[in-house]
Amino acid sequence: NRRIIRRTHIIMSKFSIGLLVALALSLPATQSRAQSGVLKSIIEDISDSVEKVKEVDDLANRKNALRKVLDFSISRTENFYNRLKNLEGLEPGFVDLRESLLSSLEKFLAYYENALAALEEAREAAVVKQIGVEIKNWRNEIFNPGIEKVIDFLLVFQGEEFLELANNRFERISGDLNRLKDIKLLKKFRLQGLLGSSSADLKQAKELISEAKEILLSASDEEPENSIQDLVELTLVKIKSAYKKFLEINAQLKELLQ
Repeated sequence: NRRIIRRTHIIMSKFSIGLLVALALSLPATQSRAQSGVLKSIIEDISDSVEKVKEVDDLANRKNALRKVLDFSISRTENFYNRLKNLEGLEPGFVDLRESLLSSLEKFLAYYENALAALEEAREAAVVKQIGVEIKNWRNEIFNPGIEKVIDFLLVFQGEEFLELANNRFERISGDLNRLKDIKLLKKFRLQGLLGSSSADLKQAKELISEAKEILLSASDEEPENSIQDLVELTLVKIKSAYKKFLEINAQLKELLQ
């Protein structure tokens, strides 16, 4: 834990909250599928770096190249650790799951630190090469499956946070419409219909995120019909649809009140 606290250089991952907001509120629905490629992108970034180490011949350059890979991997893993650690308001079952995931991340960090120490002690290029091979095998067998679980966890609760924001927006708009007295004008401008449609979007988003949470807690080895990342992606699509209707309601309200 001291190593985690000591390091302050955190590299922001492609899977940042800002990206998810963009997916939810601004990008076309067809582009939102990019979110499901987040894990692949993160893994390929590290894989490509390890492969490049093989192209370096002399000992000093080979060690420097692999050192950069390990520093990058440690920063990425710390990023996930801090994001997971800072989640608040989790239900009991998810608290236990988070602690398990945090424990896995601590083991990943320890592995990388040990690999870094072994690298510094290496005096032959062949030894450095072997360390790189061992890291690659460990990553494929241990790290990648573990980090996928962490990403799934973070995606679900960030998606739930966006849903809560959208529900709050819905309640404010609904309250504004209820304060308008001229129901005929409301019908004329289709405001009630838009409100009902946005409500349906948010209801479906809640069902999708609930399904994702059930999968998180499931101990089944069976592959679910929809992956967690797919469910969160569909949740964001529904939230985006609701926001489009919020904007249309606001535009028509301005026209109504002129």
